[in-house]
Amino acid sequence: MSNFCRYLYLPLVDAERCWAYGMQLKSEANTEPRKRFHMVGRLKKAVHHAELLLNLCESDKCDARTKLEAQVHNLFFFKTCSISYSRQCTYLCNDHSQHYANLYA
Repeated sequence: MSNFCRYLYLPLVDAERCWAYGMQLKSEANTEPRKRFHMVGRLKKAVHHAELLLNLCESDKCDARTKLEAQVHNLFFFKTCSISYSRQCTYLCNDHSQHYANLYA
């Protein structure tokens, strides 16, 4: 069990690292327009790593709290990506909102 927990840190740290770098690029995108494309790429990678974390947490070895936190991470990174890249992600964003609205009810 303790060995399995270490595997959860890899996609979590990767997702947060991609998100943090994307936020740094977002602040720099005002002066250099090309950084916006790089920012979107980093945010998409953050979503990808959050989805990997969510898939790992579907295991029986994870408790309900860990699964809930993985779902929240996935939703947060997806919303951040959809806000920054609103042209393609807005219709998906509403589907995710309906799915995760039941988590807090």
